Amino acid sequence: MNGHKDFDEIASVLCLHGHTFVLGVNGTPVLLVKKHLKSLAQIWSAFSYTNLCPNTHTFDMKLERAYLIFGIITKLDMDVSALISQDIAYTVDVINVNLGFPPIITAFCRENGLVFDTHVLLSLAPPLDRKFLNKNYTNRVVDAPAPTHPCHPHRS
Repeated sequence: MNGHKDFDEIASVLCLHGHTFVLGVNGTPVLLVKKHLKSLAQIWSAFSYTNLCPNTHTFDMKLERAYLIFGIITKLDMDVSALISQDIAYTVDVINVNLGFPPIITAFCRENGLVFDTHVLLSLAPPLDRKFLNKNYTNRVVDAPAPTHPCHPHRS
C-alpha cells in the first residue's frame, strides 16, 4: 500500500466496532490489539504469520501487517514479490532472526530437485483448518450465535 493511509478505514475493516489503532507516544498509529480484531482479520493474520512473513510476535498486529491484511481483505492490488523481497532483506540485515518463508523456500527447493536432510528443515505450523481457526482466531464476541429466548405461551 503506497501513498496516504486512511487509518480509520483500515481500523473499520479490521477491528470490532469501537476499536482502533493503539497510538504511539507521538500520536501516530502503531498496532492493533489481537482481541479487538474481527475474525476474518485474525484468520488472515494467522495465515500471514505462518505462510507469508513469519514472525514470532503474533499477539498484536503491527502497522505494516495491518496494511497487508487490509489489502488482502479489500482485494487491493499488491506486489507480493516486493513484500517477500523486503522481508528477506530485513531478515538478512537483522541478527538472530530466522529466515522467513520456509514453505515457499522448501517448495522451490523440492521443485528444483534439491536433496536435503529432512532433520535440518524447520517443522511447519499445524494446518490452518476450521478446528485450529475456531480455537485460536475466532472472536467469540462477534461470531457467537444470537441468544435465543424461550417462547412462553400467553396466558389468558
